[in-house]
Amino acid sequence: MTLDFSIVDLKWIYSGLQECYGFDYSELSEEFSSILQQHYPFKHEADILAKATTEDGKVDIQKFALETNDCVAIPITTEFAKQVKEFYSIFSSIFIPELDGSAIHCEALCLMAAIYYRDKHHLFSEIHEDIMNDDFVYSRKIRPDQLKLFIELSKGRKRTWDNIKISVGNNSPVILGNYEWWLSQKLFELLRKDLGDITVEEAEKELKELYSDERGRKSADPHLNYFMLGSYLYIRKFLIQDNGKVTTSQCDFLLRYLTVFGILDRQDKNFQVNNLQATIKSLLSSKVNPIQKHIKEREYRSNFGVIE
Repeated sequence: MTLDFSIVDLKWIYSGLQECYGFDYSELSEEFSSILQQHYPFKHEADILAKATTEDGKVDIQKFALETNDCVAIPITTEFAKQVKEFYSIFSSIFIPELDGSAIHCEALCLMAAIYYRDKHHLFSEIHEDIMNDDFVYSRKIRPDQLKLFIELSKGRKRTWDNIKISVGNNSPVILGNYEWWLSQKLFELLRKDLGDITVEEAEKELKELYSDERGRKSADPHLNYFMLGSYLYIRKFLIQDNGKVTTSQCDFLLRYLTVFGILDRQDKNFQVNNLQATIKSLLSSKVNPIQKHIKEREYRSNFGVIE
């Protein structure tokens, strides 16, 4: 079962999704791949192929999909399909989609909920799931350590006879002579392979922006914070405007949206409107809010490949 969203409508609301959620077409990479596969062997798509083929003769999957009049098909469950119908009912009790042009925004919110649901419950093909898992392990567990090691090694690059002290687990450290910088050089070769042509300043900036400890309000679920803030910004921009304030009416609608799709439950502290309102204010005032961090993560991710 899928939630289908037309490419035409997706392109129409893209700038709004990008502004509010930091959304990017790359977040639909598997769905775009499915569109390409459905058209293969391209008997009637000469014009589309011409626009989507790169100089080296490869087909750009994203460009191909966006040139069609197809739909992206987000995998969902029967339960989620029921939640979509319930949300439409709630939405129609507040707005008048047939008259005020808000129908597309109802559909957009359903689309983003489906993407959130897909990611949380890993509703991907086995191949794409492996790619996602590899990407997560590298970007979250390995790359931060590589950046730290690169910075430390770079500090002593001119002192080629330095000793290196290594401690494995709880064992006593072993001191290596690092004669003619043999170990440092091997480590640099590995780091350059994975980190690319990066400077110390760039490595320090990436560590600070993506991997530094959070200050202030801690979150057990950063992705939920991202989705709550993005949804609030979308509601504020297109449905319930304000004068620069986080209003009760906005947060009341946001809460109904989050609960109908099971994103928040009664045990969550943000199930209360006043708590949700305070959380949104806090997220908005963050030095790097979840939307900005989402964008930065994607930018950095595009600059490195998953370890082979």
